[in-house]
Amino acid sequence: MYQHIMLPIDGSELSLKAVQEGVNLAKALGSTITLITIISPYHLGVTSPLTSGFVNELEKRHDEESTKAAQKLHTEVVARAKSEGVQCDSLVVMSDNPYAQITENAQTRRCDLIVMASHGRRGFDAVVLGSETIKVLTHSKIPVLVVR
Repeated sequence: MYQHIMLPIDGSELSLKAVQEGVNLAKALGSTITLITIISPYHLGVTSPLTSGFVNELEKRHDEESTKAAQKLHTEVVARAKSEGVQCDSLVVMSDNPYAQITENAQTRRCDLIVMASHGRRGFDAVVLGSETIKVLTHSKIPVLVVR
């Protein structure tokens, strides 16, 4: 049925729940998993010759620390999946467009299912913040299983 599952993870409690559901599904189906975390680059928006060095250092530090935290999280999840007998690899990507990276990488890696969390924002928050889950649902050619 599903042989390769993409699992976007952001470290939130809800995304960890979706990961557990994905691992359970992969174990039941004998599927492999690819974890993906999308890190938003740091944009301070200040452009001044006096502050450019400081801003560059902040951006560099943010990117390094975010990548390190994502890799640590992935190491823990990969170990958990492997302890369940599920083959799992991981990917950390820097991008301002998480939904595009999720859908593109799922296609490139030939995933046949995306399992992800929905944070369930409603009202004004949903309009202003948008929903990466809804964007993935809208743009993905691959089936998406949403966990709440």
